[in-house]
Amino acid sequence: MMTQAAIDELIARLRVEIPGLRIVDKDTDPTMLRIDKVVGFFPRLVGKTSAFLTRPMAFRKTIYVPSAVRLDLPKFFEVLCHEATHIIQQEHRWWRWLFWYFSPQIWVVATLLAVLAAFVGPWGLLPLAALLAALPWPSPWRLAAEAEAFAVSLCAWSWLGFHPQPMFKWYGGILSGMPYYRAARTLNSAYDALERFLRKLEQDSKSAGAIVLRLAGDVLHAHKLFPARVIPVVRPA
Repeated sequence: MMTQAAIDELIARLRVEIPGLRIVDKDTDPTMLRIDKVVGFFPRLVGKTSAFLTRPMAFRKTIYVPSAVRLDLPKFFEVLCHEATHIIQQEHRWWRWLFWYFSPQIWVVATLLAVLAAFVGPWGLLPLAALLAALPWPSPWRLAAEAEAFAVSLCAWSWLGFHPQPMFKWYGGILSGMPYYRAARTLNSAYDALERFLRKLEQDSKSAGAIVLRLAGDVLHAHKLFPARVIPVVRPA
């Protein structure tokens, strides 16, 4: 059973690996509250609740955790592993990581130029073609970043004694669905990516996910929380 002491040690070990790491309550952070007012405007307009503040995220060296997640210790453990993987992924040239993560949709920024360019002749209409990038095209870059972090999550769930297959299905579904703006073209391509990064975790000890899993495994062993039988992570039939 996960303990607060194990969580605290994992955070301490992550801070050694990631100097300056901060863990912040997302639903009380002033910056996140301001962002929620923007991204949650349209959901609230149609009578829905914004889910932005309920979803963990990482930026630079900060992990934003909804306060409710802190109360669910196994989930908190998994979230720390997942988001720390993203931080290590973007450790060098984080701005480039963000650019590719949001590609190709980020190219819609070019449409802002159309407002000015339209005044210089017919060529000014060409940037409007960038609007096509806003469609939910598959994103191999976003898929790779998330598939590695979700592969870490699958291992964490397995190590905590949970059956990982339901989560494998869930992660495949959201990677190929609108929560990640169809980063994967199909459910099978999402499964393929998860399998590929599960293999990479075993083969590349210097990858972001492998670094985090090594720290997490050391914590579980130190607190005698590793299950007697680890349920293998297997692709759903």
